[in-house]
Amino acid sequence: RPAKSRKLSQTESPSKRRKSSPTGNKAHRENLSEEQKRNNHILSEQKRRNLIKNGFEELHQLVPELRQGGFSKSNILLESANFLDELVRVNTEMKKAL
Repeated sequence: RPAKSRKLSQTESPSKRRKSSPTGNKAHRENLSEEQKRNNHILSEQKRRNLIKNGFEELHQLVPELRQGGFSKSNILLESANFLDELVRVNTEMKKAL
């Protein structure tokens, strides 16, 4: 099972960056060529698609109704939401019974 990404706390900012040093010791970098930009874009898009694909594969394993396969992505999301709703409902009932 892949590691879960860390959630930001309320005090953390998603755009938090280090401040550059006042002396500006960084070396000058050349701009990327169009080919390099294109390759970076292709790799980023492949990574994005793989993350989505892996997420759907994980849903297939976790949601019993999906194990038979053959569902569209929208149906996978709907079945997953239904499964979670039912899970929350059952857990709430069990807590009340305690």
